[in-house]
Amino acid sequence: GIYNYCKDYYSEDKDSGFILVRYNIGEKALGSAICYMEKDKFLVDSVEGHRTFRKPQIFQAVYQDLVDRAREKGAKRVIFSEEGINETPKKFIEFLEGLGLKRDRVKMKLNTEGYLEAEKSGVNRYTVNLD
Repeated sequence: GIYNYCKDYYSEDKDSGFILVRYNIGEKALGSAICYMEKDKFLVDSVEGHRTFRKPQIFQAVYQDLVDRAREKGAKRVIFSEEGINETPKKFIEFLEGLGLKRDRVKMKLNTEGYLEAEKSGVNRYTVNLD
């Protein structure tokens, strides 16, 4: 399952590793975000979900939730990876383009046994500075 995919999944009390966020309406899962925290950087590796998840108002709520989570964890920078290969991650990136976020090249060690779509060599990403 997803926990094997994110081999170093961690509980909320640690400062590095995967953060799995699930978005529900009632008992029904609507979508999720696979994130990775490394020092003061909060990487949103991909936002996944059913086609009903691909609405601007839902994407706005997800974006704000992820920025708030990053801030709560002490991140100084949120990085939204552009490497998503499925339809929902691509639509989320299109949504981010519309926000006018800074596009930057960021390097992270990504010291994990789990799978990330982001590349260690650095890729272009949308970033939000929190300080």
